[in-house]
Amino acid sequence: MAHVPDTPETRESVTGMADPPQTALRRAVTLRAVAVAAILAPLNSYWIHQMVEVQFVGNPTVVSLYFNVLFILCGLLLWNAVAGRVAPRLAFAPGELLTIYLILSVTSSCSGYDFIHWMVPNTAGVHYRATPENRWHDIFFEYLPQSLTMGDPASLKMLYEGGTSFYATPAAWQPWIRPLSWWIPIMTLVLIAPSGLAVLLRRRWIEVEKLTFPIIQLPFELTRERGPFLRDRTLWIAFGVVAAINLLNGLHVLNPAVPPLPLHHPSLPLGSPRSWVITGATDPPWNAAAPVGLSYYFAGVGFGLLLPTELIASCWVFYLFFRGQLVAAQWLGLRSIPDFPFQDEQSYGGYIGIILFALWASRGYVRDAVRRLMRPDEDLDAREPIPYRAAAVLLAGGLLALVLITIYQGMGPWQAVVHWLGYYLVVLIVGRMRAEMGLFTHELYGMGPTIRMGRLLGRDVVGARSLTVATTFHGLSRGFRSIVFPHQIEGLKLAERARLEARPLFLTMLIAAVLGVILAWAMYLPVVYHYGAGTARMGQYSDWYTTEAYGELASWLENPRGVAWNRLTTIGLSAGLYVAGMFLKTNVGWWPIHPLGFALSTTYAMQFYWFPLFVAWALKWLVTRYAGHRGSRQLVALAFGLILGDCLSAGAWTLYGALTHRAVYTVLV
Repeated sequence: MAHVPDTPETRESVTGMADPPQTALRRAVTLRAVAVAAILAPLNSYWIHQMVEVQFVGNPTVVSLYFNVLFILCGLLLWNAVAGRVAPRLAFAPGELLTIYLILSVTSSCSGYDFIHWMVPNTAGVHYRATPENRWHDIFFEYLPQSLTMGDPASLKMLYEGGTSFYATPAAWQPWIRPLSWWIPIMTLVLIAPSGLAVLLRRRWIEVEKLTFPIIQLPFELTRERGPFLRDRTLWIAFGVVAAINLLNGLHVLNPAVPPLPLHHPSLPLGSPRSWVITGATDPPWNAAAPVGLSYYFAGVGFGLLLPTELIASCWVFYLFFRGQLVAAQWLGLRSIPDFPFQDEQSYGGYIGIILFALWASRGYVRDAVRRLMRPDEDLDAREPIPYRAAAVLLAGGLLALVLITIYQGMGPWQAVVHWLGYYLVVLIVGRMRAEMGLFTHELYGMGPTIRMGRLLGRDVVGARSLTVATTFHGLSRGFRSIVFPHQIEGLKLAERARLEARPLFLTMLIAAVLGVILAWAMYLPVVYHYGAGTARMGQYSDWYTTEAYGELASWLENPRGVAWNRLTTIGLSAGLYVAGMFLKTNVGWWPIHPLGFALSTTYAMQFYWFPLFVAWALKWLVTRYAGHRGSRQLVALAFGLILGDCLSAGAWTLYGALTHRAVYTVLV
């Protein structure tokens, strides 16, 4: 697959990120690093729940670089600066900082929006929101796996009305014992199984293809001893400007007399994650494209500057292309066909094309990997975090366990296999996109196995019981933003770049995933029972969380359809177009568009970030064309400053909001 070369020479000449000298591997996992991470993890989890579900002022796990973790990392760097002067032994080594960073990234994923925040409504909301009007009891309750849901009336009442101290009220927590005895092992398996895949792919992605892993560039530079970018004035000027603007807008939210510099939609609360609407057309066919938003996120520009120019261009070009599709479909009278022009299926086909092309390009490596599994090489296995066979057992064993559990809960055997293979296919796609292109967001809504089986095959093929069981897992596969696999493979890349011992770091990330699942439930349930999932304080999304999954399930079961050949055809054609686009990209030097933008540009976040990406593309094109090598280096420093300014501002304002329970400025979506 096409990639930016990742050699010591190109790192130094393009980004300044030359590898450390090739010395003996350094120890990263220390007792104090793990202890500090263990203390910070529950506090961080509570912070996430407050900002996402209570304050509605930020959502750190919907972007690839979690701003809450970056904020904590910078706090530890500030500690280092002080300790280095008065008590150097108390300062953290770079490897320790990276260990803390990775542990908090993994546990943040477990407490993230597309993970635990959807699981409670999926587990309990289905009982609370079932009414005579929606007829859920008649439509699918006979198929609902009772051991995966919590339907105790007294506990449900406390959950939705709030005002309950969860751990002090046995009637609140006791009904959760049975579902959690299933969900904690299931969610742990979901996170642990792909870690074997990370080991199997490590050598191919890191040593052979030398993918650049742009997401980890900033954390690596922050923890690097005497890193050149931290001495670059461009970085600090950009950081200062962004932080000042965010401070001004934040003060305006607290005191409207302070004049703001609005970056988002003026008719909504300042900082709301919405856009200036630039399509005011109300007449057909142009109204089909609405709304097209125009907003400005400094971090979006910064992330864009770290991407290849052709990928930045393809993201905003294909975003406008897909809006144009809607206009054309309206003009031709085709919008009466449900979901036409099947943009989710077009994206899904693009994602399938990503894997098809990557598998073709990696066919030799796959053969070598199979040979290593059949005839282990002790010397090669010694270089891996765990031996190849152990990694394969971890992946296959986890997948088999999930299939068997799902069958036990009532799903058919082939449906269970398709469900989990479909899930891990998307997990692999996300990991690949982040490793190669450093995508700052990757909401793959509608790409999960539940929706794919329901929309493509329907009740008549999949079966009512299997679709119902699959829907109880919808919270795990709704958006694929809070998944651990990318952090696992990125952690192995950080170990390679920083010359750290990979095995203890890898095992630490595994343990963090296990504890992260337990921590997510332990910290989130008290928050929900205190504020109330159905109250004005916390109920902004509670109905939506439940009805999105089970409302569509009811539609599938009440209005059964056969195989959706039009959708399947769209997927096949789109996959073929992606492969053809990659062939042109790799064989035609002047080809200006990266086909990955085709797959990405229908995502929810693109409506907010297409304009920042356009700005990044224009800036990068101008600098590359007229400023040469020195300008390219300055762009990387500028990108780091923009990202750091937005992320630290977001962390500061959301932390202030969580501590004071005041409405604060929303810096990022």
